[in-house]
Amino acid sequence: MQALSDWIKEIKNDSNISTLNEAQAKRSVIERILEFLDWDMYNYNEVKLEYGVETLWVDYALLINGENKVFIEAKRPSEKLETHQKQLLDYSFGEGVASAILTNGIAWWFYLPLKEGAWNDRKFYTIDILEQEIEDIVDKFSLLLSRQNVASGEAVRQAESILKSRQKEKIVKENLPKAWNKIIKNAVSPDSLLVDLLAETVEEVCGFQPAGDEILGFIRSHQENWLLSPELEQKVPPPINHSGPATDPSPDDSPKKPKRMQIGSESYELRHGLEILVNTANWLIDKGDLKPSDYPIKVVKGTRLKGSRYLINSIPKHTEHISGVDFRGGHKLKNGLFIETSHSNPQKIDYAKRLLALYKYDPEILKIDY
Repeated sequence: MQALSDWIKEIKNDSNISTLNEAQAKRSVIERILEFLDWDMYNYNEVKLEYGVETLWVDYALLINGENKVFIEAKRPSEKLETHQKQLLDYSFGEGVASAILTNGIAWWFYLPLKEGAWNDRKFYTIDILEQEIEDIVDKFSLLLSRQNVASGEAVRQAESILKSRQKEKIVKENLPKAWNKIIKNAVSPDSLLVDLLAETVEEVCGFQPAGDEILGFIRSHQENWLLSPELEQKVPPPINHSGPATDPSPDDSPKKPKRMQIGSESYELRHGLEILVNTANWLIDKGDLKPSDYPIKVVKGTRLKGSRYLINSIPKHTEHISGVDFRGGHKLKNGLFIETSHSNPQKIDYAKRLLALYKYDPEILKIDY
């Protein structure tokens, strides 16, 4: 594809490219690109010009073994393409052609006309010769329009994969605000992800861990402003009123940081709260109880460690699939499993005790010194 790469570079450097008329754009740009992609422009059985569709025609029909595979509608470089897509896709859909391209020589809009949805939803990719990198342009032309890939069906398969990914991105984009609002609305729960994250981050910033009611009060006082939608599903509860004077807390009132832990006869210095969980899990591994095959171990309130969030897994994710949600504070254990450590210190202690109970140890063998 070096010849195509060199030609794309020439187009990029040609300051007169936007002044071409339609006929010039076809011959000097579009048809040359097709030739570089191994289409025989002089073979009527492979490339038909002004192919008749009912009483109208499409500029190029690309055929394999006499079957229409791609329709291309061409315009001059200065012409906007939006007003022409319906006509091209009507032609393509009516003829049962799987791939269609609308181009002015510079911009190339790729469609899958036979897919469901509005016309614009069937547009899956755009090449812009003046804006995109040469390597990317050549790669996509080769992937989606080379004669070899069109003939083998690989061009359509790749197109469908790109369209599916684009549709997924659209769905994700549409639902991100809903997911955000759900997090914010549920953030007043003491064991919410946001409470955990704030507690951990405040401790990292200033060395002190805020009390649970302080975090909830902060969230509630700002919750309405954080919501993306002006319509709230329910009235936001008022901020918690804290007793005592509005002064800086005394050292006795401040959350204390764990300094040492003990499990049975084993004692550990603590530099960070995450070591509470890590040391507990590694202690169980040393006892021969927490085995590599025991994953996943999950986290919810209650007597058992189960639910939708993982405490321990074979990968640092809250799922058994590599594409799942990452642990916010994943730490690798002695046996190769990963433990989620991004919790407030009280939750770390609670999870450590429940982890001990899961393996039939008395949770009270865990002692924390401050």
